[in-house]
Order: sequence, then structure tokens, then C-alpha cells
Amino acid sequence: LMGCTTVWAFFPITEFMKTYAGFQLNNEIFNDFIYSWVGIGMVEELIKMVPLIIIVRFRKIVNEPYDFLLYASVSALGFAFIENAVYIERTDFYAINGRALMSTVAHMTFSSIIGYGMLISSCRGFRKGWHYILGAFLVASLMHGFYDFWLINPIAREFSGLSFVFFILTTHFWFTLKNKTINASYFYDETKRISNDSIRYFIILWMV
Repeated sequence: LMGCTTVWAFFPITEFMKTYAGFQLNNEIFNDFIYSWVGIGMVEELIKMVPLIIIVRFRKIVNEPYDFLLYASVSALGFAFIENAVYIERTDFYAINGRALMSTVAHMTFSSIIGYGMLISSCRGFRKGWHYILGAFLVASLMHGFYDFWLINPIAREFSGLSFVFFILTTHFWFTLKNKTINASYFYDETKRISNDSIRYFIILWMV
């Protein structure tokens, strides 16, 4: 629910940048790349951080490394749910494939990088580890902007297939982070086994 509500913070921020700073897309490669990184990537990743910070700071449910990725992902999925609904409605369902399959997972991946940075920071103490959060935020924003750039700029759009390749690589990166945090779980039980095949078929069935 918190992730869903963060979407409405995005519009006034970008409107402020356009109106008072004159910062907006103009079809120039350099400008559009910087806007994709700062005006889209940084703004969206910043507001998606808010629910994660609230959960980590004020709730006692983050008790193992994977939880940082879990709640970062949930916040991103809430954000993506509302954002997708807006885009799909505006395009008369034309954007449903790209929004439902790619951008949703991409949102989750980018936010999880920040969650991983918060995990490292929590292990080292905020005073010593705050720069890990900042670094993760900058990386996540840059990845977000890079992904969007190839879909937004008219010249870059001719090579939009790069976004798909980048999407596949970042999804693999998310699984790497997920495996690292699960393997470091305080509740690891070697007697429990996860059936990846049944989960895969479950997801495919419900996507269909």
C-alpha cells in the first residue's frame, strides 16, 4: 500500500523540474540520458525507498538479510502496479506487455540494489556504512535511467533491443543478490528444499 501511494509523489516532482528548472526531455541524446538518470531514475528510486526506510526503521519484521530485498521489491511492485495502470489506461492497453512483463520486474531489481546497500550499511552501522546506501542509490538510479533511455529517446529507440538485453542481465543480477542474502539467512535449514520447477510452472500458469 505504501508503495502504491508513492507514485503520486512522482508527478509533482517532475512537474517542478520542468516548470522551474526547465529540465525535461528534448530528444537530444545527452540531455535525454541525463534526464532518464536524474529526472526519472533518481526520482523514482528515491520515492520507492520511503516505504523500505519506514519498514526497516519502525517495524521489527526485518530480521534476516533477505528481508531487505523482499521489502524493497514489495515497495517497487506497489509502485509499478499503479504506474502500469496509468500507462496502460493512457495507451488503450497497447503498453500492457512491456509494462506487465518487463518494467515491473525491472522496478523490483533496481530497488533491490538499494535494499542490498541498506543491508550492508546495517551490518556496518549507519555512521560507517551510509555511503553504501548512497552508492547503491546512485547505481540503481543509473541502471533505471539506462533502461528507460533506450525506450524514450527517438535515436536510441532504434536500438531498443538493448533494453531487453539489459533487462535480462539485471534480472540475473537480482537472482545473484537474492541467493547471497538467502545463503546468509539466520534461519537456514538444510532439511528444507525449494521446488523451483513447481514455482516456475505456478508463475507461468497465473501469468497466462
